[in-house]
Amino acid sequence: PESVRVKRVEAKESKGANWARAEALSLWEGEEYTLLCDAHMRFEPGWDRGLTEAHAELADSRAVLTYLPPSYQPPRN
Repeated sequence: PESVRVKRVEAKESKGANWARAEALSLWEGEEYTLLCDAHMRFEPGWDRGLTEAHAELADSRAVLTYLPPSYQPPRN
């Protein structure tokens, strides 16, 4: 979809996780919300609604919601 932008980089060209996050943020085009997540993340139904509702409850519209989820090992099949 038009709302998804991808920047492909060969693993050998990567300069680390923080560099990759900065590269991802360079794709921002003024959207109201931005989500950064790692490939091993899992989402439950309604996760986006829950985040936007939590953000709406904050006193500052520029506030950032952040979370370090528990470790997850994806299945091998």
